[in-house]
Amino acid sequence: MEENTNVTDGAENSGANTATDNGNVQGQESNAAGEAETKTYTAEELQAETDRRVTEALKTANAKSQASFEEKLKEARAEWEKESKMTAAEREKAAQEKEQKKFERERAEFESKKLEFEATTILAEKKYPVGFAKMLTAMGADGMEDNIKSLEGMLSEYRESVVAELTKGKTPKIGGEKTETDPFLSGFGK
Repeated sequence: MEENTNVTDGAENSGANTATDNGNVQGQESNAAGEAETKTYTAEELQAETDRRVTEALKTANAKSQASFEEKLKEARAEWEKESKMTAAEREKAAQEKEQKKFERERAEFESKKLEFEATTILAEKKYPVGFAKMLTAMGADGMEDNIKSLEGMLSEYRESVVAELTKGKTPKIGGEKTETDPFLSGFGK
């Protein structure tokens, strides 16, 4: 079905403001024969429909952000109430624990990036695709070396199967058998 959307200005079409939308599913109705009828909108109707859809989208986005905000507010309020019941020493200890967790999370992220860089370097040296680095480091530093060896074995097997597939076929004849004379050379008397 061809999509056709026309909006004409009153000056161009002798005062007839129309909008035709053949591709709009909401603008189509089925008649008894199963053919689709074309719904025609005036410029005002088209603007009203556009405004309605934009308003619905904004309401949905606002509802989602409001729910997210309320959830964060509840968490912050619970945290504040919890801290307000603590003594100064307990607050300091909780802050240290929070900082320790943050440090451990950042450290683990750093180690992961470092390990991925090492794997990328090893793969590049061996001329293997570096895209495998993330998969190879999934099990940590200990598993990385085993994963690289496993990858080498799989790639070697794959390479051998490709070479075998490409070299499969009939062996060309070599030697003293002459099957035909070359027409080009026969023109020279050979």
